[in-house]
Amino acid sequence: NIVTIGNNISERGIAVKGGVLKSINQYFNKELSRLKSINDRQRKNRENTKRINRLYLTRNRKIKDIMHKLSKAVIEYAMNNKIDTIVIGHNNGWKQSVDIGKKNNQNFVQIPFNMLIQQIKYKAEEKGINVMIQEESYTSICSFLDNESIEQHDTYMGRRIKRGVFQSANGTLIHADLQASYNMIKKAVPEAFDGIEGIGLYPRSLSIKEMITSKGGC
Repeated sequence: NIVTIGNNISERGIAVKGGVLKSINQYFNKELSRLKSINDRQRKNRENTKRINRLYLTRNRKIKDIMHKLSKAVIEYAMNNKIDTIVIGHNNGWKQSVDIGKKNNQNFVQIPFNMLIQQIKYKAEEKGINVMIQEESYTSICSFLDNESIEQHDTYMGRRIKRGVFQSANGTLIHADLQASYNMIKKAVPEAFDGIEGIGLYPRSLSIKEMITSKGGC
């Protein structure tokens, strides 16, 4: 998922799949590797260098367009649900390019999450929506359903039992990214869930296109 949206308004959350971005990057990385290989053999062929530059421009244009439309959909979702504050999780260790193995590199590197954050922030401020950038340490491993304090513990109350699924102390299952998003909200605004009787355990899963066209609606 490129974006997971939780809330404290009793609306079902949203998980936006990053398949399109993965496909763009997969093609980009394969083609870049092929063109660089040709350059190595031909000692930086001028025409091939132009192809590499065009490849970068095309890829960057596509990514920027998606980030613009996706950030706009997030803001429209907030406005439609009368949400006045958006909390965005941020990891200071994020890199735009990382070495996490050949397959994962093909799919996940060079996705500019900081660009998406800045686009959301800019559009939110235009609409008078407050944006809080929240450092996200321990939000994925502390149990929201158990009201566990979001900090390091020797033993944690819940645990991730498989990819995408988190189990609370009493065995309740919740979407792992969604529970982390609830913790992100709670970490930024500790009283955000006071008086809230129920929350969704599993988000609606949308493609980027579905999120953009529906603006996060049903």
